[in-house]
Amino acid sequence: MRRILVINPFGIGDVLFTTPVLRALRSAYPDSFLAYLCSRSSEPVLRHNPHIQTFLLYTRGEFKIARRSSYRAYMRLFSAAARDIRRLHFDCAVDLSLVGQYSFFLWLLGVRERRGFDYRGRGRFLTHKIPLSGFAGQPVLAYYESLLRQMGIPLPQRQTEVFLTAEERAAAADFLQRSGIPANRPCLGVVPFGGGSWGPDAEKKQWPLPRFAEAARHCARRFQCAILIFGTAADRAAAEALRQAIALPEQTRNLAGTTDVRRLMAVLERCAAVVGNDSGPLHIAAALGKKTLTLFGPADEVVYGPAGDARRNQIITAAVPCRPCYRQFRAPACSADGRCLRDISVGQVIARLDELWEAVTT
Repeated sequence: MRRILVINPFGIGDVLFTTPVLRALRSAYPDSFLAYLCSRSSEPVLRHNPHIQTFLLYTRGEFKIARRSSYRAYMRLFSAAARDIRRLHFDCAVDLSLVGQYSFFLWLLGVRERRGFDYRGRGRFLTHKIPLSGFAGQPVLAYYESLLRQMGIPLPQRQTEVFLTAEERAAAADFLQRSGIPANRPCLGVVPFGGGSWGPDAEKKQWPLPRFAEAARHCARRFQCAILIFGTAADRAAAEALRQAIALPEQTRNLAGTTDVRRLMAVLERCAAVVGNDSGPLHIAAALGKKTLTLFGPADEVVYGPAGDARRNQIITAAVPCRPCYRQFRAPACSADGRCLRDISVGQVIARLDELWEAVTT
């Protein structure tokens, strides 16, 4: 029996891109023990995935913080991680971290087979590696498929996936009922924020809020749907301003900061369609099989667009020569005043939402 560790310490969208890989590994090795190392913030989207037996959870940057704190704190954390990995007796690791620390750590612990990408020469301790200069020109999942191909494993399914329980679905229905949204009312999910992994540059990935208000108001009036605004607790004030700008209080709910990730997933499943910026919730909606419309600015939609059926997961971009500018996992200072998103008009988004909604209801 193979004992495989998959490593991806990044955000929700990145982790969701690995779910077809998990299914392929399980199909190739049905009796294997499969574990997943990820951040605590990303784990909820993988919870209840039947292909994963256990998780190893660490906060991104946890080791760096411990090292800066004290040598003793660092060694205590290192020893705990080593114990977790040793007791599970892995014989193979699929390292998607793009850094060298994990493969070095696994080499020290005697994991014989260590597979991954050699990005910027960081794959020194990988036993099987694929050179990588960055993700460009093809979907992230195509790169992951190359790792599987090296293992002799096909990737028959490219649709990302998440798994909800009946209890979570019932709780979401009750949550919406208590929010004044009856079960028979169609909902449009609006994700006007996102880009948290970009830190202070998050706004570079965000279409202007007044335009979201116009598009949402149009849909609410034309389709008599409820508008559900999603975001984090930090977004709540801005989401409330958006709710007021939509100016249809009976149909609009500000849910920013009111749901954890699992509740967010279950409420998104209730939406007939979801529109928003390139962000984790749009990738969740796509994994749930929802119709989505994603607005892409600096990032390359070919690389980072939702996986699955392109007819179901639609994308809008602006025809500006400088985009996509996010390359080699970095976004340069913008010299075009954010035109890649500002040049997407309300009319364009409304037209695409009309098409998407008609596809949902026919």
